[in-house]
Amino acid sequence: MHTKLKDNIKQQLSTRNMSASELERRAGLKQSTLQNILYGRSKNPSIETIRSIAKELNCSIEELIGVGNHLNSLYPEPKTETVEECLWNATLFIKAIEGVQIIIEKKNINLSKKQVLACVDEVYKYSIGVSEEIDQRFADWVINKTMGNQ
Repeated sequence: MHTKLKDNIKQQLSTRNMSASELERRAGLKQSTLQNILYGRSKNPSIETIRSIAKELNCSIEELIGVGNHLNSLYPEPKTETVEECLWNATLFIKAIEGVQIIIEKKNINLSKKQVLACVDEVYKYSIGVSEEIDQRFADWVINKTMGNQ
């Protein structure tokens, strides 16, 4: 993710003829936050930082981190042919529900039933072909993405 993120930020800055320090200021970031991302000193910036940058650049988080219809190398595609062809894994689905619920409670956020179920479904579909456990960072990313679409 990091290389795509910094490349996409650089491209956006160039397109807008904007300096990194100007973007930092406009996005309300601490001094050098963006420089640290661009020079590889910050390998895993927070979703809040990425959201602020994307908002100021008038693009989506997905565009900024290089995620299209399929998740990038940070969250590789399931190794099965299609998620729909996978056998049902009730244990993993329950883990997806629990993982999403833990994040929602920890962040003390309110999502609709439809949003929660969509998050659970996305976490389950990602996990079914990758692991027998859910990736909490991915679940957190999905929830943050959903919150950004409210």
